[in-house]
Amino acid sequence: MGAAATDEILVMALAHVTRFAYACEGRSNAEVFDTLSGYYRVAEQFASMAGGRVVKYMGDGVLFAFPEGAARNAVRALQEFQSAASELWHDFDSTCGVEVNVHVGRVAAGDIGHGSDRRFDIVGKAVNELSRMPWDGLHLSPELRALLDA
Repeated sequence: MGAAATDEILVMALAHVTRFAYACEGRSNAEVFDTLSGYYRVAEQFASMAGGRVVKYMGDGVLFAFPEGAARNAVRALQEFQSAASELWHDFDSTCGVEVNVHVGRVAAGDIGHGSDRRFDIVGKAVNELSRMPWDGLHLSPELRALLDA
């Protein structure tokens, strides 16, 4: 058995590329792969700037996690990420952009999976709430806004 998950409050963000599927039509798989690779590098760069990490990628989706105490730095880094990533995707296709939802809440965090496929993940009600937030540029949840105003 692996280490148990920790129960912690994290700032988390979910990003996606607008019109990603449409922009990929008529492009080679290698071109899409190369652009995604650059996008992932940008995500990792800005996450680490604020003491956070990329939890996972799924196509054009990126899930980030940051310590609760780094909320202000996380939002700044995510704003910069959104700008840099939108520029990258706009170069790929002028109809693309990047939207980011940001939330804070209690999660179970830790390595999950089996054997050599174990990796860090976050699970919980707050992650589900994040995934249901409306897409609107850079959207901060009311819970995160309250934390930032405290």
